[in-house]
Amino acid sequence: MRRLVLLLAAAAGLSGCAPSAPADTIPTVKFAINGVEGGKQKGGVQWALEMAPRIEQTLATQGHPIHLQVIQDGATDESYKAKMVLDLYSGTGADVYSFDGFWTPQMASAGLLYPLDTFLAGWPDWAQYLPIPKKMGLYEGHTWLVPSFTDVRGIYYRKDLFAQAGLPADWKPQNWTDIFAAG
Repeated sequence: MRRLVLLLAAAAGLSGCAPSAPADTIPTVKFAINGVEGGKQKGGVQWALEMAPRIEQTLATQGHPIHLQVIQDGATDESYKAKMVLDLYSGTGADVYSFDGFWTPQMASAGLLYPLDTFLAGWPDWAQYLPIPKKMGLYEGHTWLVPSFTDVRGIYYRKDLFAQAGLPADWKPQNWTDIFAAG
């Protein structure tokens, strides 16, 4: 929840949200996810819908009241990306998006993302992220996204088979070349 609270607080700040705002001036922060209840990415959508009231309450107690609107979209990944790009270019897009991290360079270089460096610098939980997932959001020296999940893959191996092949049981490859050479 903390990572979404940070992103929504950043979006609220970018939206001009002021502490103690009258109820009729509380901004709506739109969070878009490529999923739908009971369908594609239903777990992520369910989580977002369940967390929305808690996030609103947390931000309100921190002086950043918002209304959080979860926008569901069950399109194919490419259709979702095309819609996201068009919405952002036209100024009608959501404030916060859930999207594949490998889209970051395209989105950032097109000027569609806001660098999060300033927000992350003041967020103590950012230090708890592992270096590799953090790199998913890096592009040209700036961080453009906070990973909620990672596409980082682990490699598992059977130590008994490695021993039979003459490889050490505590083998730690540094790159794909090491893996291919061991093969």
